[in-house]
Amino acid sequence: MQIDERFIRVSIEELTTPKSGYVVIADSWWASKDGHVLGFKLHGHDSKERPTPQCNTDRRVAEKVICALYPGYEVVHIPIAYWQPNKDWERTK
Repeated sequence: MQIDERFIRVSIEELTTPKSGYVVIADSWWASKDGHVLGFKLHGHDSKERPTPQCNTDRRVAEKVICALYPGYEVVHIPIAYWQPNKDWERTK
């Protein structure tokens, strides 16, 4: 799968900084490259785009699926992540 404008990039630093009102994602493996993780913009749900994190709690699934879908990306373990589903994250370039 090609990384395009449907994807967003979030820095690992921002992702691991606690924020009130964000969703906590614990003990997951994320698609990562250059210090950023991926999210995918979904359409629907009252016509608002909402990003979904590209991660999985099972390392084997993350390695098989994420690495196959996103060439050049690797999986990294992030014990605690703070994800804001409605934030206007940076889009990939």
